[in-house]
Amino acid sequence: MIITKWIISLVAISLAIAHIIFPGINIDNLTLLFFLVAILPWIFPIVKSVDVPGVGKIEFREVRRITEQAERVGLIEVEDVETRETTNFVFERVADQDPNLALAGLRIQIERSLSRLAEANGIRLERASIRQYLDALVKRELVSAEEKKLLLDLTQLLNSAVHGAKIETEARDYAINTGRRILINLAARIKASFIIQKSKRSDFGFRLIGPDRDALIYSESYRSKAGCLNGINAVRRLSPDLTNYEVERTAKEKKYFFTIRAKNHEIVAVSDVFNSREEVDIAINQVKVFGPEASVVNLED
Repeated sequence: MIITKWIISLVAISLAIAHIIFPGINIDNLTLLFFLVAILPWIFPIVKSVDVPGVGKIEFREVRRITEQAERVGLIEVEDVETRETTNFVFERVADQDPNLALAGLRIQIERSLSRLAEANGIRLERASIRQYLDALVKRELVSAEEKKLLLDLTQLLNSAVHGAKIETEARDYAINTGRRILINLAARIKASFIIQKSKRSDFGFRLIGPDRDALIYSESYRSKAGCLNGINAVRRLSPDLTNYEVERTAKEKKYFFTIRAKNHEIVAVSDVFNSREEVDIAINQVKVFGPEASVVNLED
């Protein structure tokens, strides 16, 4: 193959030189053509390997490299059958019909997971990019520097899907599976937490946020942060005992909600409203499980 390249190039250069020495023929176009033929065998492999935005290609070997690195740094672990069967993301459902849309959805979900992880740890960023979230998470030692680099590499790969890159079938399947496992890992880092926040009236209040970042209960208003912390400690103390919960219904819509009450029947916290008793029972169980051990995040610090 290399010998053929040399022969083609030498012949083309010889013809070009001969054409210059004997200028009887139009020199410009023909000389240019000869030189183009001469260099084409050399530049073609380079041109072939360049991924131009919008017309690039997502290859299996690159996705596999990212997956292997993710396993090495602990961003994903060996996946068991139960997790694979019970965890399903929206972007997975469109993978066969529209691989680019699926990978674009994966990118959005990664950004959303990083945002939730930041929020769960009191990091407030407005309209932040994935890099900005990662910078903040690395600073707080919630994500390692190696994990940050890997997630940025994966994001860059997914960005090419957003811009219409061609995707090998094997690469698509591998990327979807790897992305799902990364999302599960990030979700596992998000713990339930009590969020303390100050109102416009300078009162303090807290809400208990579950791992899915939905608010489970809300407190009354407190005049001081110390009073607010006392309320959180009361929830921690009362939440394991089901006798401290009272399920009620709204007067007009007859929807369900529950309260947590102290022994003197004073309301310590109240839930959101639910459409069914089953939803209430699920929420109560979550508070019972997460309440005693949930961390405290102070958004006023």
